[in-house]
Amino acid sequence: MVGAAQHVDPTVRKTCIHSVTHMCVFWASRDPSTRPNSLPQLLFDRLAVEACLKGLLVGGLDHRDGGVFSLVVEAATSLKQVYDMAGESFVQFLVQNNVLSGQCGMSVENANALVDALRKGDPKLVRKALRETLTALGKSREQQQQQQQQQQQVKA
Repeated sequence: MVGAAQHVDPTVRKTCIHSVTHMCVFWASRDPSTRPNSLPQLLFDRLAVEACLKGLLVGGLDHRDGGVFSLVVEAATSLKQVYDMAGESFVQFLVQNNVLSGQCGMSVENANALVDALRKGDPKLVRKALRETLTALGKSREQQQQQQQQQQQVKA
């Protein structure tokens, strides 16, 4: 799971998210008596929050990179699959734990768009909400870097 959230190469992250998602789908489809007890924690905490959301939005990835766009597509697909398996309990988890706007820095508008997209089951809308957030966070980081450079130039 660490590779899905922290690896420097977005393609490696994408592959890790894809693999873990397929394991979770397999486990969720099994008889409840043979499922791992930690499946909800794996789905919510590790896959959805740590890998798909925080790894994508908090990780400082370059929103202009084509590999990052591919990662956004995979993260959106995985989030939709988590919602398909868990339903409204997933949305409640995100809201109650202040994951979207608090931990991941999403605007309220984008957080609401993501939740609405999950509820509608439309992966394109999920991708759009993630991409818009990633772009906004990237532009904000760029502005902060420019301000820091200007401040350093003034001091020099």
